[in-house]
Amino acid sequence: MLKSATTLLAALTAGWVLFGSPTSASAGEDCGACKPTIRIIHKHRVVEKNVYIHHHKDVDEKVPVRHTTLIVTDVTPIKHVHEIVHVTIHKVPVPYYVTDTKTVWNREKVTFDTRTVTRYVGCGCQSHHAY
Repeated sequence: MLKSATTLLAALTAGWVLFGSPTSASAGEDCGACKPTIRIIHKHRVVEKNVYIHHHKDVDEKVPVRHTTLIVTDVTPIKHVHEIVHVTIHKVPVPYYVTDTKTVWNREKVTFDTRTVTRYVGCGCQSHHAY
């Protein structure tokens, strides 16, 4: 792009010089031979330049990595010990002393006493009563 821009600028400058500016042409004072001229010589040179464009790219490479899962099972053995004792009980009397207080109501005793009471009553009217 730089090369084409330089070429275009050079062509415009040459056209300006060869044909003159509109102000000078309309004035009619100078002819084309009296003006200072610019000689343009085009030379073509090849300049070699090595341009390196470096890009950095991260690439993930899959590498097998071992992930171990260790499952530990704790085993607790339980031992059940059953002890059986056979007990034979012999009942042996052992005296111990307890004092109990108890009131017992017996049947009532009825005693008969026989007496003869003699009363003599008068005639039965009120005035003759002895008592």
